[in-house]
Amino acid sequence: MRALCIFSAVLAISTGCNSPSAPQQQPAEQAPFTITSFNLEQAPTVTLKVPDMHCQYSCAPKVYETLVAQLGVKDVKVELETKTATVAIDEAQFDAEATIAALVDHQFTNTTVLE
Repeated sequence: MRALCIFSAVLAISTGCNSPSAPQQQPAEQAPFTITSFNLEQAPTVTLKVPDMHCQYSCAPKVYETLVAQLGVKDVKVELETKTATVAIDEAQFDAEATIAALVDHQFTNTTVLE
């Protein structure tokens, strides 16, 4: 009798494991960071070349965070493909040298203002 119970339990477990399961959905690829609008106020802009920006998951967000925190910055658009950041500014408050220094502090040492 004991052998029959063990056989039944093993059969029930193995049958349950072999039954087809519902298809599993593959996780969606994480979409890259996308700006939907930029500089709605049409403020003057400055474009920075950030050649040390290499990845979309840490570098690009760090450039964005650093630039947004600068005095006189109204809006920021970071483009990893071109390794640039376009900054909408208040000309009376924005200091390009201080902004570049802030990026250099975060290891973006070759940052320059594009003319």
